[in-house]
Amino acid sequence: MKNFIIANTLTLNEIGEVIRKRRKALGYTLEEIEKATKISRKTLIKLEKGGDVRYSTLITVLSILGLTLDWSNQTKFLLQDRSEVEGNDWF
Repeated sequence: MKNFIIANTLTLNEIGEVIRKRRKALGYTLEEIEKATKISRKTLIKLEKGGDVRYSTLITVLSILGLTLDWSNQTKFLLQDRSEVEGNDWF
């Protein structure tokens, strides 16, 4: 059996909180984000509360707020370490 890496990752609640704080810091209302993205207010609220939404929805909202999902340096280090051992270089 393979050994799986268990990493401390962001939770949906943490992602939602960052999105809400960024939106408010930029002075955008939910209605403005809804108009700009064509994502319903209900879905935006769900996202900000840490609910599970489609990946495309998440990326669209992050993009309009100037945010991204990015690999942390620790994750890059772990992936690099594994690729050298297993011969993978997919990233």
